[in-house]
Amino acid sequence: MIQKKNKTIEETIAEVQRKDKRYNYMILVVGLLLIMLVAGMIFYGQYKKKMQAIEHQQLELETKERELIALELESKELSQDSILNLVKSIQNEIAQIRRNSAAISKEELLTKLDVAQTKLEKISFKVNHKPIVQYFQCKGDGTTVENALKNMDDFNVSVRTSEKYSSDASVGSNTIWFGKDIDKKEVYKLIRKLEAQNITIQNIVPIPDTKQNTARQNTIAVGYKPTPKDQKAVTVPSPKPTLVRSIRKNMKYTIRFYSYNPNNSVKKELITFFNEQEYKVKAYPDWKSKPSFFASVPTIFYYDSETRDVAKKMAATLQENVGVTFKIQLGNGYGIDEEEKDNTFIVHYIQ
Repeated sequence: MIQKKNKTIEETIAEVQRKDKRYNYMILVVGLLLIMLVAGMIFYGQYKKKMQAIEHQQLELETKERELIALELESKELSQDSILNLVKSIQNEIAQIRRNSAAISKEELLTKLDVAQTKLEKISFKVNHKPIVQYFQCKGDGTTVENALKNMDDFNVSVRTSEKYSSDASVGSNTIWFGKDIDKKEVYKLIRKLEAQNITIQNIVPIPDTKQNTARQNTIAVGYKPTPKDQKAVTVPSPKPTLVRSIRKNMKYTIRFYSYNPNNSVKKELITFFNEQEYKVKAYPDWKSKPSFFASVPTIFYYDSETRDVAKKMAATLQENVGVTFKIQLGNGYGIDEEEKDNTFIVHYIQ
């Protein structure tokens, strides 16, 4: 029988230490696994919340997009209705003029025709946004000015009768008037085209900005104005003129207008101003609660370095005309397609 060897104290201590090391190692591993598990759960929770927030924002944007489409369709229908109403109104007026032609004076007849022509001009502008040129006929022009204007595809031409000078065979057109909402480049373009047809313009005159002339501020007029015989014709400046309003340039830009806790009258004024300047405006309903990404002050976001100056000019124009100070900022590009970056701005408006 083999006698079991008793362990020495040193061996017993060494064995206990080995067991303690294994136990501590296992505790460490389990602890690290628990820490990793908790950290993973925290990161997953944050990631899930972030994805839910993004999904919620996308859902709200999609909802607002659908609302916008509905509004755009309604706006388009209203625009078509307004054109149809104008056409019907003109038809009724022409029918009335025909019925009463024998009973009304020549002066009254011309007044009614002017009203009908003004409505036709509105229709023309709604359809193609070309500047309106009103030509007041003078006998001294013959058919030269009328033919020259009608051959210009850049303008909506409306021929009017200038009763005051139609009886004077020597009187011819020498003056151009323009409204405050007309781009001066269009005025100079018209003068150059008239000069090319040997039609000399001696005066360029702004249309007075009065209540009576409100409807004429988006028109150019060509006609006669008495001038001293020794007055020289105007020289059209070659430098680029200051733009009063640049419709064609603005039409290529889209503005997405978002608002939170707005001053509703100011919001309406801002949207109206953008529309008057012929930007393509997508105005969304107010946010019910402020999103985390929403600006803390009125801000215009641009998405291409080339459009920074456009945003800067837009902000300055809004400050001058509406009285709201906008900050400009390069956007991060979320929700903006690559092909939209050079023609899209997002506006955040908050009181």
